[in-house]
Amino acid sequence: MLTSMLSELLNREKLKITVRKEAIRLLGAYKSNDSMTLLVREYEKPNTHKDVIIAIGHAARQCLDDERSWTMLSTMASSSERDIARSLLNQQPSRLPLESRPRYLRWITGIAGHADPIVAREAFRSMISWLNGNEEVIATCASSTLLDFQDSTRWKAALDTLIAACSEGKTDEQVIEVCRQLAATETVDEWNAGNERDLPERQRLLALIDKLTSLPLTERKMLGPLYAGIITCLNSDETMKLAVIRLHLAMTDWSKVDLAIGGLDPVIGIVNRQPYVLDFVNRQVSRVVNASKGYWKPEDLLQMVDQLNARPHMAAFGIGLCLLKIAGEALLWNEDCTDLLRVYRTHEQEAVRLMALDIWTTLE
Repeated sequence: MLTSMLSELLNREKLKITVRKEAIRLLGAYKSNDSMTLLVREYEKPNTHKDVIIAIGHAARQCLDDERSWTMLSTMASSSERDIARSLLNQQPSRLPLESRPRYLRWITGIAGHADPIVAREAFRSMISWLNGNEEVIATCASSTLLDFQDSTRWKAALDTLIAACSEGKTDEQVIEVCRQLAATETVDEWNAGNERDLPERQRLLALIDKLTSLPLTERKMLGPLYAGIITCLNSDETMKLAVIRLHLAMTDWSKVDLAIGGLDPVIGIVNRQPYVLDFVNRQVSRVVNASKGYWKPEDLLQMVDQLNARPHMAAFGIGLCLLKIAGEALLWNEDCTDLLRVYRTHEQEAVRLMALDIWTTLE
């Protein structure tokens, strides 16, 4: 009865768009055997208003057991009309039948290649709600966009999606491969200090590593194998040493003295070979350790300082002073901290004495 009434209403030539949209919504909400036939009829009418087409798409999603709905929605997914293509992206997977979800996700990954970059970026953002159980599919889509240097409009959205897909360690190999390919890409001449593009492969690789190493500690703890894999991939590239240092520090466990010292060993090795990076290392150590307050005890940091002070390396002294400053502030510069600071201020190496003299227990 309702379907026949809606059919008669929709057959009227002069019908307000809002009324037509509501009739179409009712076809989806109270679907019958004839609902899809009426939706197809409405969709195939010439010069259909885009808002009506969007309403048809919403209604068709209630009829995914009918292959005609998939055909119609596929046409909408490739529409050059921005709002029509975007209308398919606000679908929550939990509101679809389980068997329809993989096919629907393929649409979303397809829309990520839409000619309109605004639509494409929105597609990547919508994928994040589809991650559960689809991490590899989504990571593959995001990876291909990161490696597409002909397009510079959507890689940042793809990067955010890739980071979300790898945050539980389920796509390590894909992310490592992206890093490997970005690092191995030869720079095109016009993209070397060009007016419009400059080293896009390096910018994308460094942006990826920056986001990976800036994740919350709870997520970084699960990504040790990923960090180690990227380090192995980049270790032989002298121009990526700063990124490698960040990866080492991101996977360092500051709550356990021996593990922290072990994590610092490769960083100290890099600084010993390239002393000019010591200031960078100290800034990174300070940032990472301060960002993980609550996961370590300042007394443990002091034990690390003692162990580092026993090593005959400028890098160890510099990192030790950095950790001493953090521990000293946490312990209100108690006697143990001030005694250690005085030791550094009388160190045999002038550079160490100068660094220690610029750490103060109180300000004038």
